Order: sequence, then structure tokens, then C-alpha cells
Amino acid sequence: MQKRKGFCPAWSWWVRSGERLTLGLDLREVLDPAPRLSQRERDGLRKVLSILGRGTTVVQAMRESGLQLPLEAWTLLETGELTGHLGEAMRDIGMHLQDRSIKRRQLLGQIWYPSMVLIAGMGVMGLILLWVIPQMQAVSTGMGGPAGLPWLTEHIGLLYGSLFAAALLLLAGGGCSVVLPALARWPLSALRST
Repeated sequence: MQKRKGFCPAWSWWVRSGERLTLGLDLREVLDPAPRLSQRERDGLRKVLSILGRGTTVVQAMRESGLQLPLEAWTLLETGELTGHLGEAMRDIGMHLQDRSIKRRQLLGQIWYPSMVLIAGMGVMGLILLWVIPQMQAVSTGMGGPAGLPWLTEHIGLLYGSLFAAALLLLAGGGCSVVLPALARWPLSALRST
């Protein structure tokens, strides 16, 4: 879960609260801070309860307390509150956001290995270019061989550099052709709220 300026309860707590609210429990009992929440989250929920004491609606109290949710979540909460299905709306939002955070962690876990392979490969390439080839050149000239190395060995740096630059251009071009049209379809308000 992202750390932002406003508090945001753990999504498993959010789902449980929605289920408890659906069962018809008292709202103060539902919003009472659970023992597994951090101090920041407890303080945010206490703020929601104090705002509710002034007679505001639940969604308005959540907004005023600084809870950070995507725009579509606020719309679903307001609709749930108006129709009397706030608990189901909270549960659905919690399940959606819980799935989203799980997928984000899985994606980062899947990106980790290829990035480590890329970094290791670049390290090996740098070692070859900056240390092995100069050592080979020194050994070759020390043994009385020709002053230069074979053509491919001498130009391996240029070859690796060209292949690396081409791969970067392909990745940048492919990434731009996928990311930019997707960003153009999103409304700016959705980008700010997530």
C-alpha cells in the first residue's frame, strides 16, 4: 500500500469493515480501530469517528479525515450510502484495492529478476570492455605478437555499444507506443487520485 499524506486503512480491514457493516453492526463498532492497524491508520479512523459525531454522513467524514481513495471508489461509496448498501460498497472497494495492491507486488516481483540479469550483464560487459580487452592487448604485445588485436576483439566495444543502443531505442519506441496512447485515454482526475 502506498504511503501518502492522508491515512489509508489496510485493505483487509476495509473488507472486514464492509462485511461487518453489511451485517448491520453499529457504525461506531465497525469503524473502531482494529488491533492490527498502524498508529497513523488508527488516528485517521479516530478522526472519522470524531467527524461523524458532528452529524456528517459517513462518506463526507471519510473525505474530511483525509482518506486517500481513487475517484471511482468515492463514487461507489456515495452511491452505496445513498442506496443503503454502504457495507457492500466498502467490501467491494476493499477487495478491488486489495487485488490491485497484490498485482502491483506481483509485478514488482516479476520485474526484479530480469532487471538483476540486465544489471549483471551490463557489469560483465563493462568488465570485458574496460579490463579484459586491455589486459589481452598488453599480453599480446608483451609476447612479441602484433601490436593490434584481431579486428573483432578490437571492435567488440563498438559492437556491444551499438547493440545496446539499438535495444534501448527499440524499448523506448515500443514503450512510448504503448504507454502514451494509454495515458491519453485516462482522465487527468483519475491520474491525480490514484
